[in-house]
Amino acid sequence: MRVLAAFSTAASRKARDSHGCAPTSAALLAQGLTAGALLAAALEKEEARVNLQLECDGPARGLFVDAGTDGSLRGYVKNPKVYFSSGPGEPLAPERALGRKGYVSVLRDLGEGELYRGFVELEACELGQDLERYFRVSEQVETAVGLSVLADGAEPLGAAGGVLVQRLPGGDAAAVERARRALRSGALDAALREGRTGSALFEALDLGDGPLELLSDLPLELRCRCSREKAVGAVLAMGLEEMRSLLADVGEAKMSCEFCGARYHVSGPELRALIQQVDERADGR
Repeated sequence: MRVLAAFSTAASRKARDSHGCAPTSAALLAQGLTAGALLAAALEKEEARVNLQLECDGPARGLFVDAGTDGSLRGYVKNPKVYFSSGPGEPLAPERALGRKGYVSVLRDLGEGELYRGFVELEACELGQDLERYFRVSEQVETAVGLSVLADGAEPLGAAGGVLVQRLPGGDAAAVERARRALRSGALDAALREGRTGSALFEALDLGDGPLELLSDLPLELRCRCSREKAVGAVLAMGLEEMRSLLADVGEAKMSCEFCGARYHVSGPELRALIQQVDERADGR
């Protein structure tokens, strides 16, 4: 079997601060970033990426996460201001922000135009369990997924982590089911509270007595892929007529990145020069 673990506490806190998330939204975003890291790690091709999209009718409205096999993460929750209060020691329960209807979509970008998309409707309305269903329905792979976010005193994101256990061809389906039961009974929560990582974490999942072979280990980092060059490209993609209208009505272009909040400005003279550039290309000059 394949066993993947992701610890996203630092990246999740940075994303929370960047988007100004209230505790419940922050916990849901932390789950999404962790899930994205696990999905990317499950790809067997280097320099590949995964887009995880969740749409729901609850107050969070959904989230979007982009993750790479290089450990890079970025994401946002549509409504960052959701907060369901919880008592000391009680779980944050980000699933309360999902409502009762929606879907999970996974886009795997393997490079060179090789794209694969699958989705399932929300059923459990808990991201880890609905990702298990995604693997079972869309990829026909028996999988156990656990996502945990634990508070530490006044810090809502005291620890954020996740585990994915997947049966490989010829593997033991019973081991995946044992891991699922262990995750449902709080094994991941307990391991995070105790600071258990690596083999110590996997021991808590009741995978059996066979040896574990570490295949890779890399840091997770919140890293956006936006740039001013891409912002200018987005203006060019508007087309000549839309650019002319923007110049006439607004006189400039301003935009911000949904993932990191970075702001980009294309001044009036620069916008005019871009219009001239596109116009000349259209005339073949």
